[in-house]
Amino acid sequence: MMVLSEIAEWQPLDKSFHDDAELRSRKLERKRLVTSPGWKGAMTAEIFQYGFGFLEKDRNTLEEYSEWEVKRFYDELCKLLEPL
Repeated sequence: MMVLSEIAEWQPLDKSFHDDAELRSRKLERKRLVTSPGWKGAMTAEIFQYGFGFLEKDRNTLEEYSEWEVKRFYDELCKLLEPL
């Protein structure tokens, strides 16, 4: 989702961060930006909210998902992206 946010904004995260905490802070700032309807509209915010909502689950939960559950996520993501 972070890569998709960089593509949507045509601007990668600045790589001049001092430590992991600063990188996490910048990622959180980017997440807040792209999930806000004021950034590029409600439809774009919905896409990022859906994607982050799924992918930010704890690692164990994600690893336990079946291929069907992962496919369902990508199918829904593609459906949300289709009108764009």
